[in-house]
Amino acid sequence: MPHLLIQYSANLEDKADLSAFCELMRQKITTLKTYPLGGIRVRAEPQKHYALADGHQDNAFIDMIFRLGKGRSLEQKQETGEMLMQATQDFFKDELAKGYLMASLELIELQETSWKVNPIHQRIGKE
Repeated sequence: MPHLLIQYSANLEDKADLSAFCELMRQKITTLKTYPLGGIRVRAEPQKHYALADGHQDNAFIDMIFRLGKGRSLEQKQETGEMLMQATQDFFKDELAKGYLMASLELIELQETSWKVNPIHQRIGKE
């Protein structure tokens, strides 16, 4: 953990480099030192079918869910959310200024019903 899951309207691909956005978000998460490097995953998926607000064809969205394991303080979670949302606003500032892009972020703390297998932690520790 953590995993940043990004869904976005397919029309956003014509307006922004979503691969660059994923890499930016990965880099931002690593700066916090709150999350193990080997568990960080950022992935984005376009949504081909959607209906937004007033139905205007230029309407677009980016919806993010940040899943994290238990054990972070409220302050750490708030710092994470504020940092990710600010990075999103900075990255998409031109699109947000046009008034057609909606951006949202939700942090979800996983409970006891989460299973993982990840040998990347050991590999990174040896490098």
